[in-house]
Amino acid sequence: RWVDVSEESYDVAIHIGTVPNPDLPMRRLASMPRGFFAAPEYLARHGVPKVQADLLSHECIAVEAQVNDGLWRTTTEGGVIEPITPRFATTDVVLTREMTVAGLGIAMLTLALAAEDVRAGRLVRVLPEVVLPPVSISAVYLERRYMPVRIRAFIDMMAETIAAADLPRNA
Repeated sequence: RWVDVSEESYDVAIHIGTVPNPDLPMRRLASMPRGFFAAPEYLARHGVPKVQADLLSHECIAVEAQVNDGLWRTTTEGGVIEPITPRFATTDVVLTREMTVAGLGIAMLTLALAAEDVRAGRLVRVLPEVVLPPVSISAVYLERRYMPVRIRAFIDMMAETIAAADLPRNA
């Protein structure tokens, strides 16, 4: 859930995705690329999409934030931008991944989340030529001018830890 540090008693909130309150100070910690993924079994049953507009005729599994951010849409051959209506939408990206691995549809996942499943053959990246906006990981905090040392140290440690994680850049 979104934690608004200006309204709740938290010093720092780590947020993945678009920060709903852009007026709060924040530090971007990382940017995670993403792509479309499906289970081999799903692709065997429904075929492999060749272009993004093919998603209009596929079963898609979305994270609600992706839908709200307007990421589930495509441009048809006629140049019309059409929304892609997902079969299922949830707020839980792990559930989205699990449903995709189970062969229920095509999902937009970060390369980091899908990497192990791709290596194990449980997921396949589809439409790799489609460039999707990356997912941001941000630290949101309240103090602007006189940030306590403990908060700055925590944010610095988070940035270093995420950078050291060597997140996948390609799948």
